[in-house]
Amino acid sequence: MKDADNYTEVMSADGQKTFTYSYVEKLRENSDDFDIIAQRGGQENMLACTADIEIGGGNRGGSKSFTMEMKPQYNIYDKGFKGIILRKEVDDLGKLISDSHTLYDGFGLYNRSKNDMTWNFFSGGSVTFSYYGGNFDDFRDRFQGREYPYIGIDEITQMEYEKFKYLLTVNRNPHSIPNHIFGTCNPDPDSWVDKFIRW
Repeated sequence: MKDADNYTEVMSADGQKTFTYSYVEKLRENSDDFDIIAQRGGQENMLACTADIEIGGGNRGGSKSFTMEMKPQYNIYDKGFKGIILRKEVDDLGKLISDSHTLYDGFGLYNRSKNDMTWNFFSGGSVTFSYYGGNFDDFRDRFQGREYPYIGIDEITQMEYEKFKYLLTVNRNPHSIPNHIFGTCNPDPDSWVDKFIRW
């Protein structure tokens, strides 16, 4: 197969060539531990979604959290990119931070301070880990005036709707980067998320 046969005629938003599906399947079949390729089905669909607000649901073990961490790779070379990944409590971030090394090593350096858990990418962009627990006033003060083109919320059903609504005001940027909020959740019919997506 010639190298040109590996690409489609479709270009990404930033002008990059895109692989054909058959080439991606070939990569999956011959992958090693260093390849990170979307799983067929749910993860593949979540990564392809371009909606402003995306909720990735399903049972445990479906790689929703890992998918949430893969999303910033679309903009990892953009110096204006700022992302934030949230869990309810600081102590809940350990697995996310550990997994982030698989995705971001080689693209930047991680600041290991508990007060500033940030990947600083060589491009100038960043992804910060933080929490959404506590009262609303403290939450608002922590994020007031910030600009994040990407906001990942792990276990979004645990977040109060008031806080989610506030995050919409900081999901912005002056760099023409598409704004995106990605929330992960397990099915919870009593959550505001159920009402939010029911339509």
